[in-house]
Amino acid sequence: KRYNQNAGSAVDVSYISDRVLAMSFPSEKKSGSGVEGNNYKDTYKFLEETHKDHYKVVNCCLEKQLSPSQFNGKVSNYGFEKSSPPSFPLMHAFLTDAHSFLNADALNILAVTCSSGGSRSGTLISILLLSLFSCQTTSEALLVFRSHRAKEIKIPSQIRYIKYFESFLKSSKHSKIPPQLLQSSATLLKLNLIRMHTIPKFNRKGSCEPWVAISRAKRRIFFSKPIKLVSSGTRTIDFNCENTIVDSDVKIEFFHKSMKKGTMFDVFFNTSQISNNTISFRKQDLDKAVKDEAHKKFQPTFKIELFFSSDKENKLDNNKAGGATNQNKQNTRTCEECKKEIGEGEWSLKSEGKLYHW
Repeated sequence: KRYNQNAGSAVDVSYISDRVLAMSFPSEKKSGSGVEGNNYKDTYKFLEETHKDHYKVVNCCLEKQLSPSQFNGKVSNYGFEKSSPPSFPLMHAFLTDAHSFLNADALNILAVTCSSGGSRSGTLISILLLSLFSCQTTSEALLVFRSHRAKEIKIPSQIRYIKYFESFLKSSKHSKIPPQLLQSSATLLKLNLIRMHTIPKFNRKGSCEPWVAISRAKRRIFFSKPIKLVSSGTRTIDFNCENTIVDSDVKIEFFHKSMKKGTMFDVFFNTSQISNNTISFRKQDLDKAVKDEAHKKFQPTFKIELFFSSDKENKLDNNKAGGATNQNKQNTRTCEECKKEIGEGEWSLKSEGKLYHW
């Protein structure tokens, strides 16, 4: 932590490198009001005194935004949900902004913030350290953040997305902003089946009544029905996903029927990183399940497998009306499901010769 001595109060700011800072969210409420984070006035004074005219504040919170009126307008919002990874397009936008600002002046620095300056800030900072070639591997970037911030990125999906980025860098001839970040939507798959190996223990009988929800672009697109009380001796459960079409960044949530709130565990992945139409996640790869180190709810061999199929007739299109998908400009594009027109520039899905809103 660094301290604004002139203000006489502590400001929670950690220098991850000479040009990249991590800090708690700067709240407008007064210090001591019970609000997590920094006091805005103290943070502003600190940045003005230490990096005047040479700083930009990057906010990772989706639930609270920084206003252009704050920090003299030197702010950018790249928010994503707590305990989630950033999407590939968000990574691209953040890196484009970060490189532009850092390259504009050798004295410029970035101050990256989220609620506590923890895993969300650390995820974007780790990606930036790799992009700047300050770190060569995901493990090194995580270590640098942990050693300078005293906070650790432990959420498997966030680490997975940092590794995705590392692989992009290695395959893109050292481009600092890999083009793959904007190409993932081209990978369209049908999710056929989810197989769960061993049964989580979420009731008194050492079993559960599981069901799943699949989301893309922050919208749930599939729910399964809860499977009736599963015997603790059952080795596998199969969830029929009815060939749900997924692309880009996907979230799958696993619930127990009797849970009043929250999930048993979650997983995020990107379809562009799936090979041979299958992917598996071990217990240590699953958000929340990884915390069960004593194996009270999940057995050590717990894992899930996802099985996909590809369909060449399925494709996404964001051409404007009258573009490549319309040979005649006067032909309107109509969604087969809602029967409403697909507007100019809207994403659409073509499946088995029919168009749908996407």
